[in-house]
Amino acid sequence: MSPALSPRPPASVIGRRVNRVEGRAKVTGQGRYAADHHPAGLAYALGVGSPIAAGKLLALHTAAAERAPGVIAVLHRGNFPKLTPSPNNFSDGTKVGEVRLPFADDTIFYAGQWIAVVVAESFAQARAAARLIRADYREDPPELSLGTAQWPERSQLSADAPDLTRGDPDRAWREAPVKVEATYTTPVEVHNVLELHAATAAWDQGKLTVEDSTQWVVGARKALAKILDTPARDITIRAPFVGGGFGGKLFVWATPSSPRRRPGNWAGRSSWSWSASRPLRSSATGRPPASASKWARGPTAPWSCSGTTA
Repeated sequence: MSPALSPRPPASVIGRRVNRVEGRAKVTGQGRYAADHHPAGLAYALGVGSPIAAGKLLALHTAAAERAPGVIAVLHRGNFPKLTPSPNNFSDGTKVGEVRLPFADDTIFYAGQWIAVVVAESFAQARAAARLIRADYREDPPELSLGTAQWPERSQLSADAPDLTRGDPDRAWREAPVKVEATYTTPVEVHNVLELHAATAAWDQGKLTVEDSTQWVVGARKALAKILDTPARDITIRAPFVGGGFGGKLFVWATPSSPRRRPGNWAGRSSWSWSASRPLRSSATGRPPASASKWARGPTAPWSCSGTTA
């Protein structure tokens, strides 16, 4: 049972000292995060990331990890269950953090990209076995410039994003007697949240319950329904306590998208705890990307902006 939350704050908070409704539960240890749930028969899964930023995975050597104590399975592109890509639309709640599904191909797009997942009896055993995995790569020069790294066809937040242009900004800009232009850039920001990205998933009679570290439970449910090809009514997402997110936990990443319907393939386990280790938290999960925005204004023209992020 979840701990009781504080009473609802007054309608007006100006000039009042207001406690967070979940504050007491968090500071006293009563609030359980996604990885704090331990259903019966739980197995632990840990992602293994690529050390290179661009190239191709040529071979994966998992024999030593598979023989390690407590290891149930090592999952990778060769044996991972088939998933369905999400439509990735913000408007219908299927927006995901990464359109590419886990282990979709052997191409390496960024450092920290998952190349395998170790499943074991304990988190410590999964972590120890993950360190035994070796891989051969063809390393390509990575994209180090924001300008060359852009994918214009994927720049929209949603496939059905509205057209926000009004009037004739090009004409207004040409006719403006005075023009002011500036380009603003921001670096990559890494969210150092208290709670790492994690999910604990349990199947029971065809129903999936996920304790997820997410800021958008409805979106996670809709996206997972598409990815797992499972009716949304059969999926429950719970996140009563989130240990920091800052926007980096809005969309589904690899951790909750991995528990497939057929756990019997791996020692009959129906409960899974998926985690991103602290190093992978900075690369394989959500964070604000680098950005560059060019702003221009004329004295009689409305603001016009062309911005790019990558």
